[in-house]
Amino acid sequence: GQLYINASGGKGINCRDDVTIQSCSLYISASDDGLRGKDSVTISSGLIRISAGADGIRSTNEEKEGKGYITINDGLVMVESTLDGIQAYSDLKIAGGNVICITGGGAKENTKTPKRAFGHGGGFPSGRGGPGWDANEQNSSEDNTTSAKGLKADGNVLISNGNIQISSNDDAVHADQNVVI
Repeated sequence: GQLYINASGGKGINCRDDVTIQSCSLYISASDDGLRGKDSVTISSGLIRISAGADGIRSTNEEKEGKGYITINDGLVMVESTLDGIQAYSDLKIAGGNVICITGGGAKENTKTPKRAFGHGGGFPSGRGGPGWDANEQNSSEDNTTSAKGLKADGNVLISNGNIQISSNDDAVHADQNVVI
């Protein structure tokens, strides 16, 4: 079947436990997160198209061991989000299917100034000296705390199969632990 959701004042689908999607066409437009399963989100098959004002797909449980994960086994998953495309508190696993993420307006919207190759000053640990170093230039950190990553996990990002396309205004793939492709 098909399900069309328009949540102009909140999340498209919000569940305190597990969300499982299989064999359906799901279209979500939400002002907040598109699809949120606190304990987990599992996509086994189907067509999922999400347009979100915050995160596209999100699982956030940090209290229960073994929860807070997202698994995509198959299907076509298209996410366009203002913030993170697919964000898991623990692990994000993609074992198949087609995943397309556009986050923060996509790569063309990035206004951050690129760093020179090997960082400031030729890559020396102090950030000073070396070829191209300008004594008047100061290292600065950006105060931008908005996250618009394509695939993000506080644990691991594990990709074993599938076709993935990401256009991100931030990191395309980000893991606090490991990325395994």
